[in-house]
Parts: sequence; structure tokens; C-alpha cells
Amino acid sequence: MLDILEKAALEAGKAILDIYHAGPDVTYKADCSPVTDADNRAEDIILRDLAMAFPDIPVVAEEQVAAGHIPDIENRPFSWSIRSTAPRNLSAATMISPSTLP
Repeated sequence: MLDILEKAALEAGKAILDIYHAGPDVTYKADCSPVTDADNRAEDIILRDLAMAFPDIPVVAEEQVAAGHIPDIENRPFSWSIRSTAPRNLSAATMISPSTLP
């Protein structure tokens, strides 16, 4: 599992840096928070890799949720959570974390 997450994170990180160096495009979500093309690209990469490796585990992804794509995680013992962050001097970084329900 960790090797898949590492591969996805490294590929997403490379995409983020490539976009950052080229100059990211920034748009705004309905809640007026910014989203960059780096956020979307990184999330797409991670979603693709998680879907291929773990097709039965739902993923709650920040930009997908903002676009109205909310997976059903009710009665699911495990799900993935993908959240973008904006550290200083970098357009986007993406965090992948497991979510478990009691």
C-alpha cells in the first residue's frame, strides 16, 4: 500500500512543481477559496492511482467535493481523504490520508 501512495504522491508533487514553475492559473471555488490547476492535476493523479489500486475504497477529495462529486462513505469502515494545502512559496501541495470510522 505504501509503495502505491508514495508513487502517487511523488508524481503529484512533480506535476505541482512543473505547474508552479510555469506559473499556475488560479480560479475561485463557490466558497471564494482559491484553487489552482496544480491542485486539480495533483488530485487527478492521486484519484487515478487510488482507483486503480483500491477500487472499492471511496475517496473524499477536496476539489471533487467542491465540484459537487461527493462519494457515499456511510457504513464504510475505511475511506481516503485528499486535501490540498498551500504552503508558503508553493502553489499547492496535496495530502493523502486514510479515514477510518469507529
